[in-house]
Amino acid sequence: MRKVLGVLLALACGCGGTAPQQQQGGSGGGGAVVHTLAVALTGSGLVTSSPAGIDCDAGGSQGRGVACSASFAQGTTVSLSAAAASGFTFAGWGGACSGRSACAVTLGADASVTASFTALPPPPPQSYTITVTTAGSGSVTSNPAGLDCGKNCTAKFAAGTLVYLTETAAAGWKFSGWTGACVSTQAQICVINADANVTATFEQLPPPPLLRTLTVSVIGQGTVTSSPAGISCAPTCNSRWPDGTQVRLTPTAAPGWQFAGWTAKCDPLPSGSQDCSVTLSSDENAAATFTQLPADECAGLRPSSVPAPILARLPQNSCLDGTSDDGAGTFALGYTAGSQTTFPTYLFFTIQNGQAVQIGDRVLGGDESATYLYSQPSGFTVFHRGGTTGSSYLSAYGHDGRLGYAQRLTDGSFDHYPSSAVGVDPSGGTASLRTYSDPAQGWISVYRRVNSLGAPETGEVLVSTGQHTVGAIGVALSGHALAILDITLPDQARTWGARWLDRGGAPVSDWFVFQGNGFPVARFLMDGSLAVGFTRGGQGVSYQDVAWRYLMRDSRPAVDTLPDWLLLRPTDVWWVVRNGRGYVAFGPTTKVRCGGADMGELVAASGKACGCMAMPHAGTGASVGRDGSLIVPEPPVNFGTCTFDLYPQLLQ
Repeated sequence: MRKVLGVLLALACGCGGTAPQQQQGGSGGGGAVVHTLAVALTGSGLVTSSPAGIDCDAGGSQGRGVACSASFAQGTTVSLSAAAASGFTFAGWGGACSGRSACAVTLGADASVTASFTALPPPPPQSYTITVTTAGSGSVTSNPAGLDCGKNCTAKFAAGTLVYLTETAAAGWKFSGWTGACVSTQAQICVINADANVTATFEQLPPPPLLRTLTVSVIGQGTVTSSPAGISCAPTCNSRWPDGTQVRLTPTAAPGWQFAGWTAKCDPLPSGSQDCSVTLSSDENAAATFTQLPADECAGLRPSSVPAPILARLPQNSCLDGTSDDGAGTFALGYTAGSQTTFPTYLFFTIQNGQAVQIGDRVLGGDESATYLYSQPSGFTVFHRGGTTGSSYLSAYGHDGRLGYAQRLTDGSFDHYPSSAVGVDPSGGTASLRTYSDPAQGWISVYRRVNSLGAPETGEVLVSTGQHTVGAIGVALSGHALAILDITLPDQARTWGARWLDRGGAPVSDWFVFQGNGFPVARFLMDGSLAVGFTRGGQGVSYQDVAWRYLMRDSRPAVDTLPDWLLLRPTDVWWVVRNGRGYVAFGPTTKVRCGGADMGELVAASGKACGCMAMPHAGTGASVGRDGSLIVPEPPVNFGTCTFDLYPQLLQ
C-alpha cells in the first residue's frame, strides 16, 4: 500500500510535463506575463499612456514626472499621446510607432518608442526700429509719421508697416543719395519694412553768384535790347546778371529817328556796329540817345562830287573783287593769276602820297578751289574751300597784309565729302557752319565762332545731325546767326532748313523751311534783319551773282517779303554806306532807273531813293569796303591787265 501511494504521488507531480516559468517583471507564485514599454523624447514635450503608466516629461518643461517606461500585461494595447511644450511642435514617432498620428502598441514583447519635438521659430516682433543719420545739411521725414531727422532720428513702427523716407535739402545744399539699408543715389524716397540704419547724404552747392544790376535809359524814340536777354525797354528798364557778365546792348531807332550814341558806361564795339558792351563788375548804367531824322533822309547821303580815282594795277589777267578794312584804309584786291591754268590771287595795297602801294603777303587760291576774302575791323578774313575733297580753311591778315593765323575748318575726302560756309559779323568776327562725318557721331552739322583776330569765342556747337549740305550762314546786327542747311528730300523741290542761333550757338528760334534754287546767300540789313537770295552759280560765289528773294527777321522762324527798295532791285549789287545810314546799288535795275551805265543809286536806310551818281566803270563788279571806300574794277583793255579804280572813304 505504501508503495502504491508513492507511485501515485509521482504521477500526480509529473503528469503533463514541467511547470511554466515566470516572465520578466512578473511576480512569484505563477502571476500574469508582463512586458516593458519604454519612451524616449527629443526636444521638449510630454508623452502619456493609456492605460496609465507612462508620464514622460524628460526635460521637465511641463512640470511633470519622468516616468518614461512602464510594464503592462502581455497582449495589452497601450495608446501613447504626445503634447509639445511651449515653443515646440510635435515632429513624429519613431521606434514601434511612426508618423504623426496616434501611436498604439500591442505588447507581445518589450518595446520602445521615440517622440520628437522641434522648436518653433520665434514669433515676429511686434515692432521694428529705424535709425536715420544725415550727412551734410538737410532733413528726413517718414510716412507714416514718426521720423523727423534732425529732430527725431529714431522711431519704432508696427511690424509689417512700409515706411517711406523722404529727404529735404537745406538751402544751399542738394541731396546726393541714400546709403545703408536703402542704397541709391537716384531715388528720392527710401522704403523700409524691417530694422534698419539709413544715411541720407547732402552735398553743399556752390554759393550763388553775386548779381549786378544794369539800368538802361532811352533818350529820344527807340528801344534797346540785350544779349544775354534781359533788357528790352524804352524809356528805362533794368536786369540783373552774375558779376563779370559781359552784356551787349543793341539800339533800334523808331521810324523817323536815328541812333546818335551811348552815354554813361558803355564801351562801343568796332566800327560797323551801333552796339556797345558793358562788363558788370558793379551796378552800372547806360543810356542810348536817339535823334530825329531831318525831313530829308537823303541829306548828306550822296557825295557832292566824285574825285579822280587812285589806280591800283595788278600783274595780269582779269580782275576779281576787292574790299577794304576800316582801320588803316588797307585794300585787298583780287585777280586771276597764272597762264594756261589760272587761280585766284589777292594782293594788299595802301595809299601813300596818292599812290596805291603793294604791301604784305599774297593770298593764293587754287584752280579747283574757291577763295573768298572779307573785311574785318582789324584786317581781313580769308575763307578757302578745296574743290577736290571739300576741305576748308580760315585765315586772317592784319592791316599790314601779313598772315596772322590760319586754321583748318574741315577735313575732306571723296568718300565723306564735307561742306562749309562762313558769315562775317558786321561788328567783327566770323561764324562758321560745317557738315562733316565724325567717326563717333556720324554726319553732324556744327557751329563755331571766332573773333576778328581768329581767337575762339565758342567751341564746336552741334546744330543738326544727318548728312545735310551747308547752304550759308549769315550774321545780323544783333550778332545772332542764321544757319541754313539743305534738307531736300528725293523728288522734292530744293528745300532749305534754317534756324537762328545766339552768339554762343544756342537756338533762339525753331527750325523753319523755305525753297529756292541755287545756293543761298545771306547779308545783313540796317533794320536788323537779313536779306537772303540765291546764286545763279555754285556755292559761295560773290555778291555780284545773287537774285534776292526773302527777308529773315532776327530770331523769327519764318520768311518775310523783301523791303520795297530791294524788291525793286532783285538782281542789283548793294552795299551799306555812310555808317549804316543807307545803301548804294549797282546793276541792271540801277542802270534803267538812272538812265545809263556807269551809275550808282543811293538809297536811305528807310528805303527812300536818294538819287544817282555817275561813276566810271561802275557795274555789278563794284564794291564798297568797310570804311566806305568805293572799289571799281576796270574792264580789261586786253588780256593780261587788271586795274582797279580806288575811291578811299568816298561813302564813309
